[in-house]
Amino acid sequence: TRFQSNAGLGLFWTISASLGDGRYILTCETVGASPGGDYGALTPVVSINGLKSLVFEDVAPYNAGSDAEDDYDFRLRIWDALKTDAYGGNFADYQHWVLSDIGQASGKPSFDGMMFFAASRYLGGGHIKIRPTQPDQYGHACCPATSAACEALKSYLDPDNGTGAGVAPVGHSVDVSAPSSDVWDLTISVTLKNGYDLNDYIVAAREQIEIYFETVRKALVSKIGDTYPSAYGASAGYIQMLYISTLKGYLVPEIDAFSAIGAVERDGVAAVDVIYDPTANNASLPVLGTVAFVEA
Repeated sequence: TRFQSNAGLGLFWTISASLGDGRYILTCETVGASPGGDYGALTPVVSINGLKSLVFEDVAPYNAGSDAEDDYDFRLRIWDALKTDAYGGNFADYQHWVLSDIGQASGKPSFDGMMFFAASRYLGGGHIKIRPTQPDQYGHACCPATSAACEALKSYLDPDNGTGAGVAPVGHSVDVSAPSSDVWDLTISVTLKNGYDLNDYIVAAREQIEIYFETVRKALVSKIGDTYPSAYGASAGYIQMLYISTLKGYLVPEIDAFSAIGAVERDGVAAVDVIYDPTANNASLPVLGTVAFVEA
């Protein structure tokens, strides 16, 4: 039976499994990340006698979906696979298991990045900590993975804590949980060119800032950390700064209406140039929250 969302994106969905008690898993006919933004009541394409209502409880608790990988990222992934040998549970092995293999298994979630900590020096031999990432419901890359996805990954890698019941080697105890979110609420003062209306450019400007945050997150999850949880970033940890000056470069000259960017505030407090330093935020990812643009 096909259903169409009313208040959301107007996408079509079909029932793929029953969870009992009037609850069902639905699969969207539209592929990619966009269905993650659907919501609200559903209407059957063909009338169903006795049906009172069908409403989304949650979108994408099992698999959020993702857009097709672009050619450049695909080339890099294949190149990394060709030049890197895996040796029975080293970092390269975990990369393959998390970023490739599990996503190809039926009914399993997919991931676009991970923070990896070989925590053996603190917790004893074989202790691994993985903080996986996924696209969020709007398709922004390398955001904290859902709790359901983390549970599925733990079950895939190491369901029984070191016994080798998953793909991780015997003796590897793997801790899987989402990286924490460091959410930024920004107020940005802009100078407009003559004849431009700020409201016409807010959506495009926010997307430019999202691109910058996404770039920082991608750089963070591509690194290998071996100093969890203390001395985070001291030598081989994750160091990736987020700069106000660079953020401004994503707005001017990219947004036609903006001639200059003035003060940038985070939670009402003026931000200095370096506004994000992950050495102070263990396994944390910068995520853009609200953005308010005001005319200078």
